[in-house]
Amino acid sequence: MTDDYRRGRAAVGRTDCSGPSAAGLQYHARTFVALDGFRGIAALCVAFGHGRFLVAGAPTPFFAESYLAVDFFFVLSGFVLEHAYGGALRSGMAPGRFMLLRLIRLYPLYGLALLLSGLLAVVQQVYGPAGAPAPLGDWLSGLLLIPSPASPDFLFPLNIPAWSLFFELLANLAFALAGRWLRTGAVAAICASSVLLLVMANGFGWLGFGGAGGGMNVGVDWASIGGGGVRVTFSFFAGVLLYRLRQQQPRPVRVPLIVLVAILLAVLAAYPISGYQVEFDLVATLAVFPGLVFLGAHVVPGKRTSVVLHWLGAVSFGVYVLQMLCLHGGAVGVGDQRWRALSWHSALGCHRRRRNAGRHGGRARRLLRPADPTAPEIGDPVLNA
Repeated sequence: MTDDYRRGRAAVGRTDCSGPSAAGLQYHARTFVALDGFRGIAALCVAFGHGRFLVAGAPTPFFAESYLAVDFFFVLSGFVLEHAYGGALRSGMAPGRFMLLRLIRLYPLYGLALLLSGLLAVVQQVYGPAGAPAPLGDWLSGLLLIPSPASPDFLFPLNIPAWSLFFELLANLAFALAGRWLRTGAVAAICASSVLLLVMANGFGWLGFGGAGGGMNVGVDWASIGGGGVRVTFSFFAGVLLYRLRQQQPRPVRVPLIVLVAILLAVLAAYPISGYQVEFDLVATLAVFPGLVFLGAHVVPGKRTSVVLHWLGAVSFGVYVLQMLCLHGGAVGVGDQRWRALSWHSALGCHRRRRNAGRHGGRARRLLRPADPTAPEIGDPVLNA
């Protein structure tokens, strides 16, 4: 344990930064507040893109580029995990402990989504069309958070967005296993090689790129599973690299929060010119999203704005992982409005659960504490995160 680590623990003991209402610099010292808000905004854009039930009379498509939010989430994840655990992993933190902490953070809400999806699948079996496939194999695979070999198309048919959570955990595992030896030059090499592979795969239609979805919209099914691996490799390790470069920057670059939010929304709501979607997606993934994370980490919002941004971050994972249940419930016809209410109440309720978990002590709180006590309280963008 280093002297810096001991000093950090002492500082945390003197300063209460556990809640969104903590004031001023004490609050900002522990949290990348703007990144929290970006994550929530991106998750809502994905939900809008996946379900026109959210807005009556919404045009089709709505937030057509919202699938790019996954790449943004991966960049956020790499940035935050390097901040929270990079030093600890290089100092000998066990990869198994790191992965346990990640699962403790991610699995409860994912498990709730899986349970609800399983119940809905049973309803489909009983009341749906004759010959509907049995969900048991998909559900058992989902319990292990691995793609379903029983599914001919989607990796996670019971909760389709979980594909990005699977790739997030793969990147986390690689980060943990290589953490002790992962020098900045190696991270830069990983990013450079994955950039080359992304460009070539898009150009030549490799790894599932070039399909009907167009651009970077790959990774959700077996046909494009390789593309999902390339997406997470670049974006996650780009986030790791960005954090390390940020530490070497002598003077922060300040950009107004509203400008960064506008850029994020403009990208996710864009309608690229016909014939240029691949180029648009590559620019957004390789340049715009890393830039937003790098600049957003320097933003220090006011107290009231911080509360809103923190709340957006707190509900983001719930919105992301439970969004498809609303669609599925409507498709099956099981109490459409009540099913939506249940799903969204569960998603938004994660904010209260996380806040209470931080307010009460106990072993769970000690387990969830980042290895670096000055690490941010930002959650998981994919999902993580």
